[in-house]
Amino acid sequence: MSGAWHARLQQVDAGWLDMAFALPLLNCSRAARELDWTPRVDAVTVLTEVIEGMREHATARTPVLRPRTVPRALRDFVRRGPVGQRNRP
Repeated sequence: MSGAWHARLQQVDAGWLDMAFALPLLNCSRAARELDWTPRVDAVTVLTEVIEGMREHATARTPVLRPRTVPRALRDFVRRGPVGQRNRP
């Protein structure tokens, strides 16, 4: 992953993978007990939907899911600089 990052083949550096492995597992028992909450979708289904969305380049009218294009990325780079040096929007 680090090699692909340094070769500019992907937009995510190895630190994101480290962060993913450091995430705690969530326990929903308190929400179930105090709020009578139950999940509607299991984790495997959610992960499958995420991967399918990435594969199909799914987009929506939200900042996170907005359509991304190379020309727009270049325009943002020229106007706002590298991602690592930008302020939050």
